[in-house]
Amino acid sequence: MQCFLRDAPERITTGSSASVKGLANAITTFLAGRNGNPKRLVWRAKGKEIRRKVQGARGEAISAPKTAASSA
Repeated sequence: MQCFLRDAPERITTGSSASVKGLANAITTFLAGRNGNPKRLVWRAKGKEIRRKVQGARGEAISAPKTAASSA
């Protein structure tokens, strides 16, 4: 998903389509091209590093002050 969101704006830009149908066709064409030449995902992050980041994010979320929007 991240690769799609990274690469799509190169081909599908604001104003590149005059209609929703045209936009849907552009997305379908883009995906067909990507699926025609798939690239294997290589996971580079270490498990311990991911766990450390998740635990840090949880700690920040718990200790963050509550705002009017988050308490509503």
